[in-house]
This record gives sequence, C-alpha cells and structure tokens, in this order.
Amino acid sequence: MKFIPVSNYDETNWRIGTDNLDWVNGQNQDGCSFNVLPARLLDMTYPDYLRYLRSLGAELRGKTGYPYAIFKDKKSCETICKDLNKEWNKIKEYVE
Repeated sequence: MKFIPVSNYDETNWRIGTDNLDWVNGQNQDGCSFNVLPARLLDMTYPDYLRYLRSLGAELRGKTGYPYAIFKDKKSCETICKDLNKEWNKIKEYVE
C-alpha cells in the first residue's frame, strides 16, 4: 500500500488516499480504520493529527463520522503522503 494525493474531478481539492482500495475497503487483515491509520503512523491521536493537517493548510470537513482533511494545495498533500509512506515502509520492513 502507498499513500497518494487524490483529487476531485477538477483537481481543485486534494485528500490523502491510497493506491490499494481493497485495503481501505475493509479487506485489510488487521481490521483497522483507514481514517485513524495515518494518525497512528505519525504517533498522534486522531484529533492531534487533524490539528496538524490544519496547521499545514488543510480544511477539515465532515459533520458525522470521522472528520477528514481537504487540501487546496497539492504540494502540501504530497508532503504528508511522503511522510506517511516513510512511516508505513518502516512498519513493512519490521513485519517482513
């Protein structure tokens, strides 16, 4: 799995996504939530993670369920994805 910036149809908003939708859609063997995973990878609580994303220019959305972050700037989203991939790779190396 790899974290990637995902855009809406006109590329004005970007969010943190993944290239493996099977993993996100509940097919992961660990049964963890994709929403919380990035926070855990960065050793943060979910609220702290959202505050961190907001400090990097993200807009928080969602009134029910898990709030999520939307970026207007793709570069900010790419930076977070790079950090998440770095931490995810550490876990993959440890497990393998």
